[in-house]
Amino acid sequence: MDNPILEELRKAAINFKIEPAGTAGNAASVSDVIRVFSGIQESFRNFIKIEIKKSAEFKNEIGSNKNLINQVIAEMDLLIVDAKFSYQSSVVPDIAQNLSLFKNNTLSWKSRKFKEYKDRIIYSDINDINNLYSLSKKYTIKERELIFTPLFNASGNGKDYKVRVWEQDREKINLIKPKKLYETYFKSNKTKPVHKAERISEVVQKPVKEKE
Repeated sequence: MDNPILEELRKAAINFKIEPAGTAGNAASVSDVIRVFSGIQESFRNFIKIEIKKSAEFKNEIGSNKNLINQVIAEMDLLIVDAKFSYQSSVVPDIAQNLSLFKNNTLSWKSRKFKEYKDRIIYSDINDINNLYSLSKKYTIKERELIFTPLFNASGNGKDYKVRVWEQDREKINLIKPKKLYETYFKSNKTKPVHKAERISEVVQKPVKEKE
């Protein structure tokens, strides 16, 4: 009999499917699986670190507890809660149990932030100008680089394997690198420091609705 907590986590999880090319029986190689999920884990950890610094819930605690960020990240470490051949896996942090060292509403914050990561980051169309504008209003170019670059690395070159994201029984989106036209919106200029107050170092013009 399945654990009810595990079933609850599976409902909230993000479902990734690696589709290899040129392997026996389309079996995913261990190195590809490690690369994909290491990139996803790095992206999610960076996302949580950024969100903690922005969140009012942790504003008073973050100054007095130097280890707070690392502790919350450890509590939200991604878990594989389901796996199928070849190779489909569902990942989610523990957002079903309130085991946090912090205040009681932390579980609600964790659940909300994981949903934001799923909807705003994983499910986002990074080749759509409207979505790029929305992301640029929410995150600085350095923050976008920290969140998205590990995902782009996880997606590989698109030839050895493809990473697809499923929602229930249908494909939601492919995990891909942006087109060359949009790459600048995810990479900071290494020769020019990005200031904390800078929201959009590469100007993204607000989309203009076409006149009917």
